Amino acid sequence: MNLTFTKCVDDREQIDEIFHILKLCGEDMYFRKGLSHWKTPYCIEKIKVDCREKEVYLVFDKDVDEFVSTFMLSQKPSSFFEDNSRSVYISKFATKPKYSGKGLGGRCLEFIEQYAKNNKLDSLRLDVYDKSEEAIRFYTNKGFKVLYSRKTVHFEVYCMEKKLGAKAQ
Repeated sequence: MNLTFTKCVDDREQIDEIFHILKLCGEDMYFRKGLSHWKTPYCIEKIKVDCREKEVYLVFDKDVDEFVSTFMLSQKPSSFFEDNSRSVYISKFATKPKYSGKGLGGRCLEFIEQYAKNNKLDSLRLDVYDKSEEAIRFYTNKGFKVLYSRKTVHFEVYCMEKKLGAKAQ
């Protein structure tokens, strides 16, 4: 993998790529794994807002000459995290299904961890649907721990964190 990470702006081509990756990943999660929270695709208008207000990244693999993954970072806590820790919050983390399981997610997390260290943040945080067993196993193997769970209207969400630096002990 020869990856480049591009911070997106409100650019139609980038937004279309993000939408495409999220849609492919969502369809795979819904049809192959039965994860109903992926049934409705994330809409283009929300992606535009995210690109203006948060840090949305596209991951390009030069070896295959295409965009392969996307994720969103925010230093503002999601509604699932109730404290004020200095964390980067990861969301909309998606990889094209044909590249899943090839180490791409781990490489993205390495980039995100370096981003957090560069911004003097204490941890990485995210929330994951309780039925997303593969994702939970992936994050756990990468050093994340479940902080707590919270019920939503349709399912339960695990709030996970990976401590960085001296706080990792």
